[in-house]
Amino acid sequence: MDSIFIRQDFYIDPPSADADPKEWAEWLKRDNRKAAAAKAAHTKSLEYAETPEEFQAGSMRKVGGVWRQSVAVGFNGDAEEGTCTVEPVMEATQEKATILSAMEENRNKRGGSKAGKSARRHKNRKRRKKGKK
Repeated sequence: MDSIFIRQDFYIDPPSADADPKEWAEWLKRDNRKAAAAKAAHTKSLEYAETPEEFQAGSMRKVGGVWRQSVAVGFNGDAEEGTCTVEPVMEATQEKATILSAMEENRNKRGGSKAGKSARRHKNRKRRKKGKK
């Protein structure tokens, strides 16, 4: 079975060329829904093959239905020359570090929550009203 989804098994007839734009919008919505359903059915029909343990990225892997801790490895060198070695692979942490640094940067800024902003806005509005009377 092919693992590539090709849109060929379904089609909804479009409205006439002089049809109302609302009809075209509804047709497009129905067509997109049908395409999404067909793609989902195709994806569900694919066979799931578990990645062999040595090619999994994380240090926690499910082996035979049981979670086990192991070290991810990578190959370095050339097998033909006999210089092939196995080395532990570090997981990429750049995205996580970027997110954490942005969180740390905004940690103690005043008015970080919507409720805090609203409370200050209401308090300032009351203060302005008192000053005008």
